Order: sequence, then structure tokens, then C-alpha cells
Amino acid sequence: MASTINCTTAGCSGNLGANPNALVEVNFTANSNTSLTVTTTSWDGNPTPPGSCTTCGFDPVLWLFDAGMTQLAKNDDISASNKNASITFALTSGSMYELVLTAFDQHWCVAGTNCNGTVYSTTGWANNGNFSGLMDPFAFTFSPNASVDTFAVTSQTVTTKYPVAQTGVPEPTSLALLLTGGAFLTWRKFAKGARRA
Repeated sequence: MASTINCTTAGCSGNLGANPNALVEVNFTANSNTSLTVTTTSWDGNPTPPGSCTTCGFDPVLWLFDAGMTQLAKNDDISASNKNASITFALTSGSMYELVLTAFDQHWCVAGTNCNGTVYSTTGWANNGNFSGLMDPFAFTFSPNASVDTFAVTSQTVTTKYPVAQTGVPEPTSLALLLTGGAFLTWRKFAKGARRA
């Protein structure tokens, strides 16, 4: 299935093309100092009764970045029982922003920092997206709606090829445990060899 996206002044919808690492990217410019709320409506993975979901949509995560890809806001779950995401942010007139929607467990990792237990040498996405057995549709709304006097969407896309975080090394605590275990195994092998001699 090919990925799709359709944005209107009310919001965006589409699907990730069965790729849990795909990114929905919406670039926009604020036309006034206003508070923007973006809320997903597509998660449908815990229906009552079970098995009666409409879209069976995956657990979404919303991210907001400035033009330099500095993270300004992020939300995974609205609550323990609602896995839709919602962010509210005060926009600055004339500033450019990038709104990103990902599947759960995708991470924006900054080089040299601990990112979910791993330290990456470059900044990028960790490629850990997971649909958890659900389907790939997404949908989110803008409040207030996109308009000339609030903000203007300049581009929208579902991206499947993007800057990716390079293979990382475990964060220091995990690395210390690995080194300790390796040293122990080396000592044990040496000790066994010495006893045989």
C-alpha cells in the first residue's frame, strides 16, 4: 500500500503505507502569535467490545520542531486509556515550524545524548516505529483551523527516506555492564585453560 496524505484547513489524514518508520511531516508558517493545538483522532486500538474497531489505527506520537529541527513539543498518549496524542504550543508570528507524526517507539535522537538507552553519533530518527499489530491510518486536527490569519501549511508529505540515526552504542551504564561481562568471560576462559595445563 502506498503512503498518502491529505491536508485541509481542519487537519490531515492518510496512511503510512504499512511502514511503521514512515514520518508524516507538515511544514507551516505562523501568521500571528497564537496558541495551536494539534490532536490525533485515528487511534482505535482498544475498542469496546474488543474487535469492533473502525480504523484499528496505530498508537501515534506528535512532535513539533522549529525550522532548525529543535524539538519544541512532544506527546505520546493523551491519557493512560487514550493513546491518541495532543500538543498545544504558542506560535510566534513569522516563524516556521515542522509538525511530525510517527508511530509509537520512534525517537528523535540528538547526537551524543542518551536516546531511549542508546547514544547515537548523529542526529536523526531511531527507526524503532511499531504498529503493535494495528493498521497504518492516521488523522489529526488543527485548532484553530489553518487560515490566513493563524498559520499557513507550506508543504505536507509522508516521508519514508529521511536522515537516520547511525548505529548507536549503549549508554554508559549498559556499556559498563557489557564490558564487565566480557571481562568475566575472558577471565573464565583463561582460568579453565590454566587448569587444563
